[in-house]
Amino acid sequence: MAEKNEIVADVCRKVKGSSREIVSLFCEIVAFESGDKFDLTKKLSDDEAADLANHVADRLKEKNDVGAETLKMQARFHSAYAEELENVESMHRLKQSAMDELRQDIVKMKPTSETDFETISMLHRRIFSFLMLAYDEKLSAVEREVAAAMESVFPRAGLKSFVALSVSDKSNQLMELFNIVFGIRLFNKEVGKGGVSIDNVPQNLLRDCASLTAKLEEETRAAMTQITSTTDAACFVAQKLSEGDEETMNQRLGRVKMELIHRHQYYHFLSSLLDEINATVANAEEMHERYSKQMKDLTTLVGGRSSVPKDQVYPKFDILAATWMRLDALWQTVKAFERIFKCLQSYKEPFESIFAGNDIDADAVMGASETSLLPEAGEEAADENTSAMIVQIKEGEEVPVPALHGFCPVSLVEQRGLLRRGQTDKGMVLNEQSLYACVDDNAQRLLVRNPTKYTAGVLSVVKDLPQLVHLLRLDANFPSLSVQRALANEPVKTYSHRPKMVDADSQTPTHFVEKNIDYSYDWNEWNLRRRALQLADLRNKATVSTQSNQSHFRRDVDTQHYSPRQQATQTMKESSTNVPKNERTLVGGRGNPENRVKVVNMQLEL
Repeated sequence: MAEKNEIVADVCRKVKGSSREIVSLFCEIVAFESGDKFDLTKKLSDDEAADLANHVADRLKEKNDVGAETLKMQARFHSAYAEELENVESMHRLKQSAMDELRQDIVKMKPTSETDFETISMLHRRIFSFLMLAYDEKLSAVEREVAAAMESVFPRAGLKSFVALSVSDKSNQLMELFNIVFGIRLFNKEVGKGGVSIDNVPQNLLRDCASLTAKLEEETRAAMTQITSTTDAACFVAQKLSEGDEETMNQRLGRVKMELIHRHQYYHFLSSLLDEINATVANAEEMHERYSKQMKDLTTLVGGRSSVPKDQVYPKFDILAATWMRLDALWQTVKAFERIFKCLQSYKEPFESIFAGNDIDADAVMGASETSLLPEAGEEAADENTSAMIVQIKEGEEVPVPALHGFCPVSLVEQRGLLRRGQTDKGMVLNEQSLYACVDDNAQRLLVRNPTKYTAGVLSVVKDLPQLVHLLRLDANFPSLSVQRALANEPVKTYSHRPKMVDADSQTPTHFVEKNIDYSYDWNEWNLRRRALQLADLRNKATVSTQSNQSHFRRDVDTQHYSPRQQATQTMKESSTNVPKNERTLVGGRGNPENRVKVVNMQLEL
């Protein structure tokens, strides 16, 4: 058993130079064209997988196949578009991840004491490394300039106060320091005193935008010229075929139709790229004007002064750096668009055009598209249940986007895949909440008389020409042929030509009544008895309180007093005195028995 990814890998090994995106799309197309033979919604047997891989490899190896080249262009453009923009985002995420990782290390570092000079020095080096993440080239001149800017904004003495901050405050202060230091270097580059290795992003962005816009506009005009000549050739061949020259023109008509589809698809991709770059140019011009104004304000504020107030200049450096980074992000996007454009140009004409040989003379077919190839509206039987109507677009109103990407459904059905751009200036046909643009008034009448025929006929034509699914924006009708889904490798439940089935079920709630739980409920008899006794005992209890007259309606107040100052006197002589000490004692109590005891008073001067 084999899955789609295994089949795609097998085909990539067989066909050298084929990308997985193109092979994945061709697997879906071959499976769609084969009916029920290959079902990619489940695992295929080994024989089925080998057979499908061989069919896909044969289709990819065909030379000068316009339809296959159109499908390759669709797959490659979308994959290149996604890859290039993803690369830009991944580079930004990688740089941001490195900054976040180092920033987390910095905010977690904490010296054990004020004398922990080793940790403080390591913290200072980490902060310097964090500031150097803004530059790809680690030049000595850049390091010196960053170190000088860091010392002026965040000197080493400020590390003690930085360590005392909270984690969130540290993180915010680091980002401010990062922008301020980078803004200082931008200003130094502007005044010619530094800014080594910093690109002139504002000027480079406008230059690349102008260059890419000019290339796209020129290529778009050339593609439209080719569409006009190819449409004339298709109408010329169709006229010859209707005149009876079937032997020489029948094969050419199919070839010209396929070339016309390819050129319309190429023009559509160019137009989408041009719209993207025009929106980017408008944003770039606005950001460049803002950056120039900020730089001018800084130059006016700083001027030739040696010192300026930090609370005024540092916020301007911060804003200047943030604006420059947005301009740099736009520049990376423009360079990605340029790579996408180069990839698209490789599919401009990967086949031998019908005008290259002597099959069709370009001068002979000029203006052939002005002739109508459609039957008259009176010859068609009108649909009885039709609700289609012609809607006129008033002057000044925005023209809505028509269905089928603006192509005429009548021409698609009547000429079996001939693309003709509809005209909206004469109104559009409204049918089932969809607006259709028709090539002329006769096509409008045909569509209004029988809309079901042409809406269903378009789907029938697209089944035979899968290149039209993406161009006509019919991905919802043909999910298995959707380019985006094939590139995303998403399985589809069913193909459009198979019977539509659906699994349905119903579910009812287990409990229709919401839960009403009484958490105070108790079923235990002894607990209930104990509770009853407590409640009965409360009947003989009374809750009383007393209040003294002194505390009645009294507030809690505080008083404050000032103690008297300590006073002392000072004399010219420093001395001290001792008071005489009076002592009374008994004498004569020992010795000769004839001695009499008497009281003696003494005064001792110490």
